[in-house]
Amino acid sequence: MRSYYIENVCFVVQELQSTSILYLTNSNVKELLAILKDVESAQLNVALLRSVLDGIVENIDFINQHRAADVAKANYDQEIEQLTKVLDSELGVWFRKNKR
Repeated sequence: MRSYYIENVCFVVQELQSTSILYLTNSNVKELLAILKDVESAQLNVALLRSVLDGIVENIDFINQHRAADVAKANYDQEIEQLTKVLDSELGVWFRKNKR
C-alpha cells in the first residue's frame, strides 16, 4: 500500500520536472496538490513538495498577470499608433488651412 503513495509522489515529481511552469495551470497544480493530500493521509511527509507546489501556484498567478499586462500593453500601443495617425492627419489639415 505504501508503494502506491510513493508512486504518486514520483508522479508529482515527474510532472513538475517534465512541464515548464509556463504550461502549468492552476487546475494542473490543484490536481497535484490533491494527490499530495492523499499521500499525506498515509502519514508520508511531503511538506517540501507541497511548499514547491504552493510557490508554483503563486508564480502562475504572476505569470497570468504578466500575460494580461502584455495584452493590455499591446492594445494600448495599437491605440496610440492609431491616435498618432489621426493626430498627424489633423495637424496636416490644420497646417494647410493656416498656411493660406
